Amino acid sequence: MEGIGGVAVATITPFKSGGDEIDYGMIEKHLELIGREGAHGIVPAGTNGEFPSLTLDEKKKVLEVAAAARGNMYMIAGCGSCSLPEVLDLVSFAQDSGADAALVVPPFYFRDAGEDGIISFYRRVLSATSLPIVLYSIPMYSGLAISDRMIESLLDHGNLSGIKDSGGDPARTRELIGRYPQLKIFGGSDSLAGEAVAGGAAGLISGVANAFPGLIRDLWEARGGRGDAAAVGRKVSDVRKVLAAFPWVAATKAALELKGLPESHVRPPLLDLTGKQKEELKAALAELGVV
Repeated sequence: MEGIGGVAVATITPFKSGGDEIDYGMIEKHLELIGREGAHGIVPAGTNGEFPSLTLDEKKKVLEVAAAARGNMYMIAGCGSCSLPEVLDLVSFAQDSGADAALVVPPFYFRDAGEDGIISFYRRVLSATSLPIVLYSIPMYSGLAISDRMIESLLDHGNLSGIKDSGGDPARTRELIGRYPQLKIFGGSDSLAGEAVAGGAAGLISGVANAFPGLIRDLWEARGGRGDAAAVGRKVSDVRKVLAAFPWVAATKAALELKGLPESHVRPPLLDLTGKQKEELKAALAELGVV
């Protein structure tokens, strides 16, 4: 995990109209944009990448294309699935593709498995690879947060390397940073990005950074008094509020279109923005001065 930190973009997966096919050429254009605007890393095939809607082969192809197109940016490969064999396959593929780490969300369907079941799942993943593993705490989707008991039960594995905290509680992010100095703690909530930076997070894994990586880079560079972190943090929060006023992933893709990239779409059950919504989004982002 040496050299992994700063601004990582939780990248979208662009689909062609109707959502049937992935636009792999668009992935290359997108990574060129975010690299040019200052991102340090990428996290493909995660939540913003609509990973639950991808087949195993599609996930592998997304990781393969992203690895080849990332330039100098590091890559934390999204390897999420409720299926343990699929996660093991993805982590192995990610390692062979040159990923620097893998992001693994808890299996989110059998919620009655409890913490012991989740610990067993993660132990199998950690034991099957030497690739650094980042745990993904996103209780709004997975139904449970990564607890201290879970972390402490896994710390004996040398490749447990970090946590992406998307729980939405800045106090918890600070607690993780202070309690587990041996792990890299990444802020995963754009609305709390400023607090994560101020609290000493190793980096930010940002959805806003898909279209506005320079803004998130400005926030990162302002840490430790090197700039007006509070002002930049407010702007990040304002941009995030605008995007969140619409269906999030579709709004992110529409914002990328405003940045000059080709039109891309979401896959059902998600829905594209309507023409009216696109106009409203454009006006709101223009008012903030970001497009």
